Amino acid sequence: MNDGVRVTVLASQLLNSAADFFEAVADQNPDLDGMMRDNAAVYRQVADALDADPSATLETAGLDPAPTVCDLAVRLLTDASEFFENVFQQNPVSGDNLPETAEAYRALAELMAEDPDVRLPTDA
Repeated sequence: MNDGVRVTVLASQLLNSAADFFEAVADQNPDLDGMMRDNAAVYRQVADALDADPSATLETAGLDPAPTVCDLAVRLLTDASEFFENVFQQNPVSGDNLPETAEAYRALAELMAEDPDVRLPTDA
């Protein structure tokens, strides 16, 4: 499929949305402020790197082969999915859309892990 949007573009958008969510949690929970803002910064950095070059490798000590930006994005999407599920479990009344959000993050992570060049239709 040559038309449609690349899965990495959607992943970048979801990573930025997760960063927004983490910042909202920080605003509402001063005890979590530093950790949530640090998480948000990492998610935004990976989103920017994903936009620039999903196949770029990250030089990290002790990891051979070095992971790609795409590999890290898959991990962050999966972690965000688990985070949303945990928030819902702890607060089901105010997080009624979180299970669907978690599933969207998980599904996109799986697609991107299989083929980071896959394109999804825009008319679905």
